[in-house]
Amino acid sequence: MLFVAGIAVAMQGDKCRHGGFPEELLDPIPQHELESSWIGDKRASELPIDLVRHFRGDCWNENMLEYVAKVINQAIEAKP
Repeated sequence: MLFVAGIAVAMQGDKCRHGGFPEELLDPIPQHELESSWIGDKRASELPIDLVRHFRGDCWNENMLEYVAKVINQAIEAKP
């Protein structure tokens, strides 16, 4: 769970509404899902993964929560 100022803002399994995480933090999309899903007139497997993730979305995982906690902590430490 990710807390900011004592408030729970995200937990593992919640739908993530932020994009742009490094790909290595994200859970892989199962191949059968890529083969059976369509975006417009193309199979998801034929499109760039970042475009697929934009339409599919992701859920928070432990790696993402840790990454965001570090980014928040670094931003706070950098303030004068």
